[in-house]
Amino acid sequence: MFHADRIIVAFDGSENSKKALQTAIDLAKTVNAAITVALSHDMKDNQTVIDPP
Repeated sequence: MFHADRIIVAFDGSENSKKALQTAIDLAKTVNAAITVALSHDMKDNQTVIDPP
């Protein structure tokens, strides 16, 4: 059986990333793992840059 403590999934709002996120959620529930979501977006759509705290 597959085992993982953490699962990371990239998310950009596209349909494929929504499917990937749902798959990660389902898998995390099955193996009792935490999920980290890496959010990305295209800077040409939004020129504001925010520095993390």
